[in-house]
Amino acid sequence: MNAGTNAESPTVRRLVLVVLILNAFSSVLFITAVKRPVYDDPNNLPDVHRYAREGVSPETIRLHRNPTGPTSFIWMAAAVRILAETSCAMHASPPLQVG
Repeated sequence: MNAGTNAESPTVRRLVLVVLILNAFSSVLFITAVKRPVYDDPNNLPDVHRYAREGVSPETIRLHRNPTGPTSFIWMAAAVRILAETSCAMHASPPLQVG
């Protein structure tokens, strides 16, 4: 039996596609329904703020406090910067001051 046979079956592909579509739909609903910042773990904010404010460098990574590692926080900080720039451009206001 080929190891890739199961993953190539139409049933598995259909199931994966349905899960992907439901996940994307759920994300879009959350993004459109929630009109305020939502952050579930205040202990992570210092790391996110540091990366958003100071960027990513060997020094900011060395200062990382959370034990899970910096990767997810770098992505969050990038999203914060993009959202801040987009929001400021849409509302013609000065850039968001993080920190």
